[in-house]
Amino acid sequence: LLRPQYKARAGNRMSEIVEIRAADPYVRVALAAALGDRATMVRDPDRYVDITSLDVLPPRKSRASRPIVIDLPEALRDTLDLASHCEALGYRRFWLSEHHSLPTIVGSAPEILMAAIAARTRHIRIGSAGVMLPHYSALKVAEQFRVLDALAPGRIDLGVGRAPGGDMRTAMALNPNAHTAADQFPEQVRDLQLWTRGQRHRGIVAHPLP
Repeated sequence: LLRPQYKARAGNRMSEIVEIRAADPYVRVALAAALGDRATMVRDPDRYVDITSLDVLPPRKSRASRPIVIDLPEALRDTLDLASHCEALGYRRFWLSEHHSLPTIVGSAPEILMAAIAARTRHIRIGSAGVMLPHYSALKVAEQFRVLDALAPGRIDLGVGRAPGGDMRTAMALNPNAHTAADQFPEQVRDLQLWTRGQRHRGIVAHPLP
């Protein structure tokens, strides 16, 4: 059913690739979901599975010095390398998380990393998983992703969430109204959908247009 293929290294991140050879497509999807990064698509169109990678950007630990030093710039470069490897291996999507003020996760600006990955890849879809919308203006997020879509047409996925992605002190620093911002999430999502589609909403259009 499963046959180990090979291992791929991107910086300090090792991913073992497993080929899925189940006959039932529902079994293939379930196996892919269970295996996560260890699954990749089979090149046979009759046995095809879409695989998505979600990178939470763990920092690299440098053991060259004592005490151990967290190498944050290198972790970001690892993410760019990992995205390129995922594209070469046939992954369909590469998603980036958003967290704040956490020493073990360095992905605080997924939209910036998405632009960098788009410049280094050709066809893999790139997504946010997700932008923590209550921290921001829906219009600003729409404008950012309209720009991303202009840079990489048809390859940008916008995922959003309402969690703080960190502690409440950090959430308050990002948005002084953080205690009530999550209550506006449904309205923000509606506004975001209209603006990202290029529609005029509240007398405003998010540029660039589709």
